[in-house]
Amino acid sequence: MREFQLPRPAQRDSATRIVIGKSARQQLAQLVDDTFGGAPWALCADGHVLQLWYDDLAVEPPLGFFPLPPGEAAKSFAVVESLLEEFTRVGVGRDACIVTLGGGAAGDAAGLAAALHLRGIATANVPTSLLSMVDASLGGKCAVNLATGKNLAGTFWNPALVVIDPDFLETLAEVEFRSGLGEIAKYALGFSQPLADSLQQGVGDLAAVIETCVGIKADIVIADPYETSGTRARLNLGHTTAHALEAWAADDEVLVPHGLAVGLGLRVACNLALEEGRLSQDEHSSANALLDRHQLPATLSDLIAKPPPAAELTPFLGRDKKIIAGELRVVLPNGIGASEVTTIDASRFAQAIANC
Repeated sequence: MREFQLPRPAQRDSATRIVIGKSARQQLAQLVDDTFGGAPWALCADGHVLQLWYDDLAVEPPLGFFPLPPGEAAKSFAVVESLLEEFTRVGVGRDACIVTLGGGAAGDAAGLAAALHLRGIATANVPTSLLSMVDASLGGKCAVNLATGKNLAGTFWNPALVVIDPDFLETLAEVEFRSGLGEIAKYALGFSQPLADSLQQGVGDLAAVIETCVGIKADIVIADPYETSGTRARLNLGHTTAHALEAWAADDEVLVPHGLAVGLGLRVACNLALEEGRLSQDEHSSANALLDRHQLPATLSDLIAKPPPAAELTPFLGRDKKIIAGELRVVLPNGIGASEVTTIDASRFAQAIANC
């Protein structure tokens, strides 16, 4: 018997160019040309966003436009398959680039399609929601939902270019803006005491807050690009709760905005951290004050009119992708601005959600 090693090559375009600034969208065509050397490109766009911003963008992608359903409806194999068929029909080659315009769901669907098409072609993201600007557009996670849970089928496929223009937020619905604040609060409570202190007074300079969050995530992704060391898993602070509630709600066709579910998940995590001595009573009060300041859900009934009992949530926790060797791994704060991955009994965690 023989044994030898075959090195695994890194993804091409493994470095991501990130451009942040007001009116950056107006340089989109030039940024794409500069980044990809004039390669042909197509624009996959949330149909609603494209309608709002088409005239302002003033771009004509050489390979055309590919509209996507709005929101979570984009995150299905049916949408990905449709994109793949269209890519083939119009002749999207290996030298081409797929640019995605929209929120996190649009990036998931188009990113996964690009990763699969011809075994992978280059991508760029132009996030238009606050949540996707500070989180979903960065780091290469692309996934679709299954009937059994959220984000269970996907891959890592890093964009070569991310263009973040806060002007897109002018047309963002209020509930979606608050949803983005849930992710920003995650960075504050789990990673940055200075950001937490600043957010106690309000958002302030939103562009600066976005840049701070992008910097935090970039450092974490660089340290743990494929979520193997546990460092990147800390970005799931608040998300175990969120994904369980979103999966439960999908079964009943109830819409639960992701970032608001994360906001509630942060309260659940802080409650458990208080029980375990990871947060002091003063820190727990401070964390809740921050979440209150940004109108994030205080109780489960604030998020879901008829909340589920713990017994209905436990099966969804059992499908969480962070489970290893049968143990549910969750992220809890360690003081304000720090966090740690730990294990917890799923039934205890479900009860903590139900009690919130």
